[in-house]
Amino acid sequence: MEPKKNKIGILVNMDRCVGCHTCEVACRQENTGKDGKNILVMELGPKTVGGRLLMDYFPILSEDCTLCRHRLQRGLMPACVASCPTQALFFGDEYTLLDLLHGGNRHQICKATEI
Repeated sequence: MEPKKNKIGILVNMDRCVGCHTCEVACRQENTGKDGKNILVMELGPKTVGGRLLMDYFPILSEDCTLCRHRLQRGLMPACVASCPTQALFFGDEYTLLDLLHGGNRHQICKATEI
C-alpha cells in the first residue's frame, strides 16, 4: 500500500488582502529565471452592493507554483506568504486550512497540493 501523502496549501483572507501585489513581486524575486507568472492577484469589483462600494482581491497560484518547495525544505514559508504585509496569506497543512476555511472568515484557497 502506498503511504498517505500530506496535503499543504495557501489560503487568502479576503478581508485582509488589499491588493498590494507584494506577493507577486516576492514570487518573481524568489523564482528568478522562471517566467514569473506563478502568482497573479485578481481584482473583483468595484461593485455597489447594498449601498456599499465593494472591491475584493485574491491571489491565484499557477499550476507551475511549487509553494516554494526549496524554501519549505529549509524550514521557511513560501515567499508570497512571508512577504504579505497584511498577513492575508496563510500556509499550512490540510488541518490548519480546514480550520481556517470553517472559522467564519472569508477565506479563498489559492493553492493546495500533495507532497
